[in-house]
Amino acid sequence: MATIGRVTALALFGGGLVASTACGLDVVGTLSCQLGNVDVTGNATAHRYSYTFDCTDGFKGKVSGGWEVGTGRTQEKADTNKGKGQATWTCPADPWSTEGANLPVCTRGNVSMSNENGPFPVGYDPHAPYTAVALTAQQRHVMNAQLQNALKQQPSTGSAPGGSVGPAKPQVPPADLVAASVTGATNPAAFSATSYTVVARNAGGKDATNVVVTIAGDGTLTPQAVTGVPAGFTCSGGGGAAITCTGTLTGSSGAAAQRSATFLVRTGAGARGAGGLTLSVNPSHAIPESDYTNNVQRLAVFAQ
Repeated sequence: MATIGRVTALALFGGGLVASTACGLDVVGTLSCQLGNVDVTGNATAHRYSYTFDCTDGFKGKVSGGWEVGTGRTQEKADTNKGKGQATWTCPADPWSTEGANLPVCTRGNVSMSNENGPFPVGYDPHAPYTAVALTAQQRHVMNAQLQNALKQQPSTGSAPGGSVGPAKPQVPPADLVAASVTGATNPAAFSATSYTVVARNAGGKDATNVVVTIAGDGTLTPQAVTGVPAGFTCSGGGGAAITCTGTLTGSSGAAAQRSATFLVRTGAGARGAGGLTLSVNPSHAIPESDYTNNVQRLAVFAQ
């Protein structure tokens, strides 16, 4: 909130076209009024204004007003020491923050006051809200500056169901499919079966479906079968050839239970010597990811 200067033409608050009357301010700018407690808020659907005024002739009070984006529906209220008043309008643009000397031409709706000496001159139609006409161009410029600052602090907007305007949905980061680990004996016995545990996971935001996981051996080590297949995956291959599994890995926006998949793989070493077991996730890069550098994990072994 802030004080934004002097109003030298806080016009049209009651009293009609006179320099100063007992029922309000003048339209010729002979009074000086201070605005204070200015509060301007706004978003994609509406702008709101609230401030107090205190004039040299003792006239003072509080003003609140609002303008709706799209419909142009406009409301103003004045609670003053000379009475209360409120009015409705339809305006093609926001009258409180319009830049320059000319206000938008509005259509007046209902006007009501608590007494005949209330703050608005009911018999006079200024073709814009009384409280907006009362502000000088400089005052509206400052109002607009505060409005723009308020709008910058709002989230971006997008189309909500039914075509209404609302906050845009936050963007979900892409998937990040990771060959997390290959663990087991690094010195397996030759000419015998050894089991290894391999883990694939999604470290990203979006769910990933039809994720391809391959488990391949090299050197002395060959994959024989998957003895533990995680839920949501199906596997084929083995018997000395590479194993291929396909399934779903959810991201941070999905179920936590499916963010990782653990496979138990039985292998065989047909001879003594070096070999390895390699896990690859999304090897063809068919699924968009934030990082492809973590898609492969290899465990080096030496069969004895």
